[in-house]
Amino acid sequence: MTPLRWVVGWGVLVVIVVEALSATRLLTAPGVATAWILIALGVAGMRARGLRPMGERAPLVGARTPFADRQSTPTAAAFVVVIAAILCVTMWLAMVAAPTAGDALSYHMARVAHWVQNRSVAFYPTNIDRQLWSNPWAEYVLVELQLLSGGDRLTNMLQWAAFAGTVPVSIKIAEMLGCNREVRLFAALFAVTIPMAIAQSTGAQVDLVAAFWLLVFIALALDDIRAPIRDQSVMRSLALGTSIGLAILAKGTNYVFILPFLAWWAVREIRISARSFLRRAVLVGISALAINATHYARNWNVYGWPLGPRGAEGVVNAATGPRVLASNLVRNAALHLGTPKDTRIPASIKFNARANDAVRVIHRWIGLDVNDTRT
Repeated sequence: MTPLRWVVGWGVLVVIVVEALSATRLLTAPGVATAWILIALGVAGMRARGLRPMGERAPLVGARTPFADRQSTPTAAAFVVVIAAILCVTMWLAMVAAPTAGDALSYHMARVAHWVQNRSVAFYPTNIDRQLWSNPWAEYVLVELQLLSGGDRLTNMLQWAAFAGTVPVSIKIAEMLGCNREVRLFAALFAVTIPMAIAQSTGAQVDLVAAFWLLVFIALALDDIRAPIRDQSVMRSLALGTSIGLAILAKGTNYVFILPFLAWWAVREIRISARSFLRRAVLVGISALAINATHYARNWNVYGWPLGPRGAEGVVNAATGPRVLASNLVRNAALHLGTPKDTRIPASIKFNARANDAVRVIHRWIGLDVNDTRT
């Protein structure tokens, strides 16, 4: 799993570079360029001296790779062609098209412009406070790209790179689950044919970045679960915790998505040794929190809460409870069940109307207004 650890290491360095330069108001093109040149020289020096960063080990003679079974089939070849075609088309669109998504224009790119102007990621006066409290890892990359390139031409490429990155990570996860070559490639094909993934791969939102880090965490967790007990090193724990921290710093929804996989890992660790679990859980927790510490601190100073504004002022329901949960589940289910609003398709219009009626009936049963702003 060394390549994934290198990716995690790069993600951490992005945070360190931005936060360190911001603290000294040196978040400028020369500052970013100097920082990455020094990092590159440091890594090159370690390699030259025979040191192996990020817990890298010497390759084993005869070790199998994820693509060790090179025997191709027409199905596998077709999967590769389709994946490559999707990646090529979306890359071209990401390079030539300007960002147009409302979220990108109102706060993702807007906060980057303020950071460039202020030479700092410190909070600033704005009436769109999502520019302040929302999780900033993707924008850390964007501010560095914008400073180094002198403009926002490369803005869309971050989402595309995350989109493309889901391919090898999906293949690796499928391999660790014991899948053959065709199934591994199908896993990658499934990832790049999700409609919303394709739509966002050419824009400047952050959902694919968050999804990529979530997949990295899942891959590292699965690798840790499969590893011999003697191989559960401190580096494994730190890499696992750091991947959690990066996933959270990319988007807050990962607080929820990470939970089942983290519980899976925790149950397995407890079964092996409760004492070992406590030691490793501390390392995982500290490394996850450390990546988010500066962002949490800024939120706490302004909002009195590490996640930003509470209740209706943020993205958290102002009311909670079983009825609110039922309301959200029903409304979201209806949203995803919706069919095209095309008057030329009467059955589609009728289905949508009945679905809306059902939502209202259920809300009358549970005693909530379907348009209750608290939910």
